Amino acid sequence: ALAELADEWKTFRWDGLRVLISAGKPDKRRIFFKTLEKLGTVEFFGSLADDKDWADRLESEAIRQLRAAGKTLADDAVAELVTRVGPNLRSLANEVEKLVLYVGDRTEVSLADVQVLTPLQKLAEAFALGEAVGSRDLVRSLRVLDEELWVIRTGTDKKRSEIGLVYGLISKFRLLLLMKELRRTGLIKPARDYNAFRTQVALIDQSELPADKRFNPLAGNPYPAFQALKQIDRWSSDELVHAMDVLLEANIQLVASGLDEAVVLQRAVIEIVGTKDAEMATA
Repeated sequence: ALAELADEWKTFRWDGLRVLISAGKPDKRRIFFKTLEKLGTVEFFGSLADDKDWADRLESEAIRQLRAAGKTLADDAVAELVTRVGPNLRSLANEVEKLVLYVGDRTEVSLADVQVLTPLQKLAEAFALGEAVGSRDLVRSLRVLDEELWVIRTGTDKKRSEIGLVYGLISKFRLLLLMKELRRTGLIKPARDYNAFRTQVALIDQSELPADKRFNPLAGNPYPAFQALKQIDRWSSDELVHAMDVLLEANIQLVASGLDEAVVLQRAVIEIVGTKDAEMATA
């Protein structure tokens, strides 16, 4: 049917007429799409989440907007703001406006300001548990886990599941392990901010990194790797390996044991983060 419509449009007289079509993820191989490209103008408005450099763009935009308001943003506050907002420029503009109003006459927006005022946006919530556990913050980890379980059990977000939380933590600890190894070999050094980290990444000989993207933490968006780099000193290599073992066991229990999912996940988080070590890490 679309092919027939495309044939008709090729011979149709468009004098004084305009047609506006909006669609998500069109198939560029189709005759209808190719006809539209020839007859009119096709524009793409892709999601910022599809851009591997979204964190860099978001950081630059946040700094630009705050400077326009006569404010500066501390380095650690920039990273926290990007983490909480996620790849969403509209949400960023809203949060920047709130921060400007909140700080009043102060010229610098601090990390504490961002933590108090900026909530986790929907696109950033998926990383919240991994970031809390990666930071060895037991209180925050259990709170975020409880929030995630509430969303799952109330059906608020059908895409989330208990097993998905485990897979997300596995990805986080695999990243921590890989970044710790890169630090050990000297390929990556501590970075004071995200820009300094990106400069390091750009200078690395890619032949020294794994060809398989699953084992190359710098193959995609480097921002998660930057976050992990800030966290690896809180973990020994043995602790990271142990965390993977705990998550594997939690995976098995969720699938085969019939135990309450909340209990399985809470035990796993507490065993991974610990109590005494967690207190020392966050002190």
